[in-house]
Amino acid sequence: MIGARATYSAIGLDIVPDRIKLLQLKWQKGTLSIQEAAQAEVAPPAEKIDGQDRAGLSSALRKLLVKGKFKGKQTIAALPNHMITTIPIRFSLKEGEDMDQAILREANNYLSFPLEKGVIDYLNLPLSEQRSAKAALLIASRREDIISCLDLLREVGLDPSVIEPRYCALFRAVKWARQGERLPDQFILSVEENCTMFLTVVDEQILVVREIAWGTGAIRARMGKILGLAGEKVDRILHTIGVDPGKSTRLDQERATGSFLDEGELGQVIYEVLSPILEELCQEIQKVLSYCVSLIQQRVIDRAILLGEGAKIRFLDRFIHQRTGIQVMALPSIAPIGESAYPNTFFDVALGLALRGIREGVPSQPLILHEDLLTHARLP
Repeated sequence: MIGARATYSAIGLDIVPDRIKLLQLKWQKGTLSIQEAAQAEVAPPAEKIDGQDRAGLSSALRKLLVKGKFKGKQTIAALPNHMITTIPIRFSLKEGEDMDQAILREANNYLSFPLEKGVIDYLNLPLSEQRSAKAALLIASRREDIISCLDLLREVGLDPSVIEPRYCALFRAVKWARQGERLPDQFILSVEENCTMFLTVVDEQILVVREIAWGTGAIRARMGKILGLAGEKVDRILHTIGVDPGKSTRLDQERATGSFLDEGELGQVIYEVLSPILEELCQEIQKVLSYCVSLIQQRVIDRAILLGEGAKIRFLDRFIHQRTGIQVMALPSIAPIGESAYPNTFFDVALGLALRGIREGVPSQPLILHEDLLTHARLP
């Protein structure tokens, strides 16, 4: 239809330790596309979004909204993972008790703050075979953190409708990328600049979540300290030579360094320099997998998706496979953002947030969503 009217998603807002990212989708003439995407570096937030941290976030958001071609004010935001407690729990319903009441009872045993000061939700988990036994992923945040985030968004003129964990948005984006195909039991590993997020998916549901303060920034810092390399040269080496010993080609070496080294020499040097720090990543993967085995017992998770900036490091998928035994597929980006505009910036979480905002307006778009969050606790 000529002149078909466009439908816009809510603005997806992702807050990570060193930057904020915004993304909005447009649905028009049967096609889903990116209306606008933008990002800005900010000072790493402290434990709470207040004081100087809040002022910096507010200023950065205002500038992005003024410069960007965003439509409307409705926003779906992801609360930083360090502000959310996520714990898989097992329990039994007591006589006359419903699921919500049981979750609140169990939450009281796990949380470090009083229930009345928290926003609590849960996702059902497929871990219990007996009807009386239940399992859930307990999700909780301090109410003051939710309110602080909402106040920040309203302060810059946005209209926040939902706040959810980053990992749920990432999971939604991965599901969308499958285009309706069933998501197998697997490990989702998103390696960003200053943090790495681990998700374990069983029966198309999130089972275990973990985030560590480790990312590609640590890799660059090590290359700078030991080899004296920095900036774009580091990126070229990581993307063209990578971390597999003896696999570099003459073309790769010339493209990355501008000079020729003996066959495999540069690749071997990079491998030896980065192996110790990448071993830390693999050890964390093993910890999460071991914990999952204790939960699901007879089930086996032997595959993984590598996302984010880490997916662009050549042979990192092979390195992880060699150390952990799991098959790894590298997927550099789910959101097709131009490299020239935002090199090494990944909008996968922001995409997942925007997808939540457009799903009702795009009924034909293959999208299997996780159970919605914050349905058991209204936003302040």
